Amino acid sequence: MANPVLINYIGPSMNPTLKAGDILETIPYANSRINVGDIVVFHPRKGSSHVVHRVVALGSFEVKTRGDNNIEPDPYVVSPKTIIGIVVSLQRGGKIIPIQGGKRGLISANYLWAKNRVDLNISRMLIPAYHWLSETGIIRRLFAPLFKPSNFLLPTSSGNRNATLFRTLDDWQTPSRKMPMRIKRPFRLLINEAYLPDETIFS
Repeated sequence: MANPVLINYIGPSMNPTLKAGDILETIPYANSRINVGDIVVFHPRKGSSHVVHRVVALGSFEVKTRGDNNIEPDPYVVSPKTIIGIVVSLQRGGKIIPIQGGKRGLISANYLWAKNRVDLNISRMLIPAYHWLSETGIIRRLFAPLFKPSNFLLPTSSGNRNATLFRTLDDWQTPSRKMPMRIKRPFRLLINEAYLPDETIFS
């Protein structure tokens, strides 16, 4: 049996099954048997970075994949020749956590996909009310006596990261910022938009 290969996981597409910073233990593929529900590491096209997604369908010469946190399957099919390995466990916080593949893995993923779909539909229905409340500032004024939180995605050289500052944004400056600030729901309800740059993006 080939020695396991360790891979650093980044990105949100497999949350919460996998989280950025996890160390994945993979077994090299080498034409091994793959089951629907397994998590595999592959290159979607020549020269691309590797992707870690779950197998959702198998054909004679192709594999269909999808991230546990993605609403839709991947828009491409994967050739078995591009598969690097199968994820069997991960290291997180000093603990080794086994990865469920096959039927059990698919059951877990189906739950996450259904939950994400419900969350998306509910979010779409509530967006008009959310924007109205954000613009009126009612929620912010109610919470102002307690604290003044500023919640946003802070652009960095390696991508966006979550940041929370319990103060106003009037004295917060990042002269080197090259990307617009993105305010994630529901945090727009708590922020005074007068302190935000004009190019701020609201989710």
